[in-house]
Amino acid sequence: MLDMTDRSTFSAAGVDRIHATGRAVIDLAAGWPTRDTVLGGEAGPVWDVDAPLDRPITVDVVGPLGALRVEATTIRLLVGGDELVSVVGLTRSFDDGQRAADELRRTAEVLGLAPEPTTALVDRVVDGPVERRRRHGLHGGQALGIRGGVTLHRLPARGQAPALEVLEWSFTPLADQAPPAEGPASADPSAQDTWLRL
Repeated sequence: MLDMTDRSTFSAAGVDRIHATGRAVIDLAAGWPTRDTVLGGEAGPVWDVDAPLDRPITVDVVGPLGALRVEATTIRLLVGGDELVSVVGLTRSFDDGQRAADELRRTAEVLGLAPEPTTALVDRVVDGPVERRRRHGLHGGQALGIRGGVTLHRLPARGQAPALEVLEWSFTPLADQAPPAEGPASADPSAQDTWLRL
């Protein structure tokens, strides 16, 4: 059972705590948080989390109907012009195709992704490396009560660094959870969305 008092903040101090503990909780069970909420009331930008490949952060993404735990090296929150978080993004790289395939399969089961495209992508990863620069996505899972998906692409070997299979998870609101597309507070939120980084 997750302790929601441990929900993470993404101010500079909050990110320091995430690195120190190796753990983050992104609680979307009660709705999509505001910038002020994810900053914990502190001033400043919403920071990304970037961890070393060999020391990933254990991230619990909690929706109204369930949770997914991911070992991620990058955590990013997209904040729209309406001051609400609109996308949660996580990234993890694998130097072992079987481990990447296992994580794809587990993610698909938890998120409720369609089985046939999941099996096809898992088989492709197991049988050989996916095509360089091409992205393969599994999207539309709603089992957590939010929309979740995962994308796979390949980074080729460089020098002493091995080739990597990169998984990118994304979580967005369902249609009835999204803020109004029009209104005084946000006439065109898509035009104002921006990644807030260092």
